[in-house]
Amino acid sequence: MKVNFREFMNFRRKVYLDNNATTQIDRRVAKVIKSFVKHYGNPSSQHSLGKYTRSRVETARQQVSKLIHAEPEEIVFTSGGTEANNTVLKGVAGLLKEKGNHIITSKIEHPSVIESGEYLEKEGFRMTYLSVNTDGEIDLNELENAIDEKTILISIMIANNETGTVQDIKRIAEIAHRRNILLHTDAVQAVGKIPIDVKSMDVDFLAFSSHKIYGPKGSGAVYIKNRETLENLIHGGHQESLLRGGTENTIGIIGFGEAARIIMEEGKEYNEEIKELRSLFYNSIKEFYPEVRINGPSTGGIPGTINLLFPGTDNKKIIALLDYYGISASAGSACSADGEKPSHVLKAIGLSDKDAGSSVRFSIGKFNNRKDIKYSAKKLKKVLNDKTGLQYITPLAMDESIILNENYLLADIRFGFQRIINKPIAKAVLINRFKLDEYFKEIPKSKNIILICEHGFDAAATGYKLKKKGFSNVEILLGGYRSWKAAHPDLFRKYVTVGE
Repeated sequence: MKVNFREFMNFRRKVYLDNNATTQIDRRVAKVIKSFVKHYGNPSSQHSLGKYTRSRVETARQQVSKLIHAEPEEIVFTSGGTEANNTVLKGVAGLLKEKGNHIITSKIEHPSVIESGEYLEKEGFRMTYLSVNTDGEIDLNELENAIDEKTILISIMIANNETGTVQDIKRIAEIAHRRNILLHTDAVQAVGKIPIDVKSMDVDFLAFSSHKIYGPKGSGAVYIKNRETLENLIHGGHQESLLRGGTENTIGIIGFGEAARIIMEEGKEYNEEIKELRSLFYNSIKEFYPEVRINGPSTGGIPGTINLLFPGTDNKKIIALLDYYGISASAGSACSADGEKPSHVLKAIGLSDKDAGSSVRFSIGKFNNRKDIKYSAKKLKKVLNDKTGLQYITPLAMDESIILNENYLLADIRFGFQRIINKPIAKAVLINRFKLDEYFKEIPKSKNIILICEHGFDAAATGYKLKKKGFSNVEILLGGYRSWKAAHPDLFRKYVTVGE
């Protein structure tokens, strides 16, 4: 098989521009975690092993609290931002349900807030979802008018994960507290990127997370000004001052603390560099694609986040082809429940379904550099000018009408070990991707072919090869086999477990 060396090298290059989804662990954080693994004592135990672990947890609590200018005793560790948001919304609702049943939030919140609100509505609470302008900012007059005598909580995120919009939390706090209403803010995308001071903001609750600031996943925290203002959701232990039962994730917490320490010392400097990289990226794209538009604020948002609309394109195809070149980008929140739907954030700021489906989020982090940005812009230009004719099918679209259709060839090009872990679809043909010529020489060039790999990445590369050989109807399963399995658990049981 002929290999173009330059293309191979580009294929191997990795540029991560999805830092709003998660971040690479800082090597110093990893070093601290590695050194702590041997300390296995339970922090609730009274012997020396347990007491040492407890001391390290409390040191981390101090480090994390300093990052947002809180007191250590105001920090409760959680498994992440999602749990922190759930804790506040459901905890306040449970405690204050006799006082009122009305909660106000916005239409652009993280799914952990939106879906907690939907859950509470089923429990008899009223939710108000505030609209936003084209920059993603709420209308403070609308907020004031939405408050009534039954309002017990306002929950507005500081910075949006898709557009980077930053809300005026101080003024929102003034409005809330003037009416004796508690204020919660989701600061997962803000902490470490812009200065956060819970005292000057005057918030009652604030959620944030380790893996968004170059720390480990599975560790987050919620700032609670007054512990008497919500009830705990997890029972069965005295940990975290009775607000979150269960043995602490000590390794994650220690890593979180180190990540917070590093951000405190270095964040201001590298966030300025990230702003410059964002400008370089946008200006480079504007040169070859002048129709590009920024979704949300063009200035004033969190550094590094830029959501771009490429009119008339398909973001799923853009993301898949960027992935082919080793560039990671996103269509929106990694926590969205259904990748088939247009982003609720982009819809809220006024985009049509078509424009939302033509938008891509890039989020730059501290490990990116000018070479990454120039390479990404160069490959993006190639992607936007793609003439290969490759088509893409979403996991939900590949249903029984496709699986049972004799006009389609489902080509499973996964490796053997992947097929052992996740068995093939019963109707699929198993193909060695390195022997394409041998198999496809007998297949008509007009055959409808759907390429299935594990994650969607390798299928794009194979699709290119087939198109060059003259196959006209080649489709790539977006997200690969794993995404299809998640989208169709019933079909997986029906067509994959056959014959087991």
